[in-house]
Amino acid sequence: MAQLNNEMPFHTAKLVSGYYSGVQLLIEADEDPESLDNDETQYYFGMCRSAAVRAYRREVRRVNKTLDRLAPEYGFAKYAVAARFGNDETWYTVVNG
Repeated sequence: MAQLNNEMPFHTAKLVSGYYSGVQLLIEADEDPESLDNDETQYYFGMCRSAAVRAYRREVRRVNKTLDRLAPEYGFAKYAVAARFGNDETWYTVVNG
């Protein structure tokens, strides 16, 4: 997990217990450069905002491809939000492929 986190400047990966059973791999965005101004991206990432946004989007694509490849190897299922209600109840559906 440490190696994966070292390769991702914008996200953190961790294994947490599953909601009902098992574990889940959680990838969280540490800081989204799209919500920062130029000075903040210089401070946090050492690059201008436009470069940080491009790097962030590239990292998101790479993370998604990696998860799509690793999920079946480790028996993970991919879920998507099927419905979300006003009381914050959420229904999920399993995504194939």
